[in-house]
Amino acid sequence: MSDDVESLQELTRQRAAKARERHALLAAELYRAPRGLLSDSERSLMTGMIAGLIASIAAAIDNRANDKALVQRLREGGVLEDPDLIAAAYHRMLEFERERQGASEDMVTALAAGQELEVAHAVGEYLVWRGRRRDAYGNPVLDVDTLPNSAVERLLWAVAAALRTEDSTREEVLETATLGVLAGLRDVPETAPVRAARLLLECGAVNAELLGPLIEMGEIVLFEALLARLCSIPILLIRRALFEPGGETLAIVAKAAALDHATLVTMLAAGRRVRPRDGDCPAALTLFDRLDPATARRTLRAIARHPEFQEAIRRLEG
Repeated sequence: MSDDVESLQELTRQRAAKARERHALLAAELYRAPRGLLSDSERSLMTGMIAGLIASIAAAIDNRANDKALVQRLREGGVLEDPDLIAAAYHRMLEFERERQGASEDMVTALAAGQELEVAHAVGEYLVWRGRRRDAYGNPVLDVDTLPNSAVERLLWAVAAALRTEDSTREEVLETATLGVLAGLRDVPETAPVRAARLLLECGAVNAELLGPLIEMGEIVLFEALLARLCSIPILLIRRALFEPGGETLAIVAKAAALDHATLVTMLAAGRRVRPRDGDCPAALTLFDRLDPATARRTLRAIARHPEFQEAIRRLEG
């Protein structure tokens, strides 16, 4: 395959399609017919995170909800097999595994040492946010920040509809409450990791050379936010690249961000530690070594465009 933008876009589409196939299989594994793709503990973590997310959404809409009955209703309706929801839970589980292998609060705190109060405050907020991503038992928590906006909206309305089945006379109340939750989510300009990443880069406390050590220490979300900022693309695209099979999309990201070969090796190795069945990624390293940085940047700009826009372009161009 050549290294022009269109060819690289097609390559990333193929990798994204392969990832979607995996998420569809995982949905069946969780809610229909288990085939041994996940261990019992992995299945428990993913279903627990999804149930917890449903409970938090339901509480925001109507704090009288019966969480167990609600989850069962959504499961029967196929709502919990939403590919974006499954992807978010799967990625959060992989992040959690990597975090457990070497998270270090000291490294993050050190990044803000000697910086202005705004930077230190943002890093502190990030650490608090990170702490909330585990429950009282130390298990990972899934939050709406990790889902695309379209998936969050689908999930909110599905929860509202499920709540309505309990009492149809509250339809207007539930609709109003759901609209209020959506408005509140849209009013948040930056999540804690995105703000911390922006300020750390602006003050010069972090550069590309620190990305390797960050991911080695298990600071996955801050790493994702920093790399997204360096590339000027959404953090969800970085997350997809990090956990996609093959590693080619991550190679394009690394080249666009002016990272070196060793840092890409570190990033790929971090992924393999939590996805050992995916094997090595020699094609990704080969692509990185021969890829032109300008082409990588143009490719990223293309694949970062709104997915509906991209799909419309493909339909019209055949």
